Amino acid sequence: MQTSTPSHSLPNHCHAGFTLIEMLVSIAIMAVLVTGIASAIVLATRAAEGAGQPAALADAARVIDQITAELAVALTFSERTGTAVTFTVPDRDADETPETIRYAWSGVDGDPLTRQYNGGATQPIVQNVHYFNVTYLLKTLQPAPE
Repeated sequence: MQTSTPSHSLPNHCHAGFTLIEMLVSIAIMAVLVTGIASAIVLATRAAEGAGQPAALADAARVIDQITAELAVALTFSERTGTAVTFTVPDRDADETPETIRYAWSGVDGDPLTRQYNGGATQPIVQNVHYFNVTYLLKTLQPAPE
């Protein structure tokens, strides 16, 4: 019985392994990847340090949610500036009069954002504020026909 060898058989001098050029290219690619990853870690660390305390960011997010929720039910506005807003909301304490809420910031870097409820004492709600700017989108609503 006779066996035939395929015409595409491997030569007898087949080398296993990588050439020096392949190794150098691989090392260069790995160096670029490691440098990129290290740079990303350094930048992320610096950004996290510069962003302030996580608790301060959580407080700011909580206050923004509170202001947004109260503004969503505002009935009237009596003060609208870039650093302060005063408005009324529906009755909350069953005295049959709307409640007046005022948020304000002095505009001085590092001063607190304050909240005043029904003309009472002004309470700081966020300390060390560096920027607070209220912008207004005004729309006049017509009363519903009777």
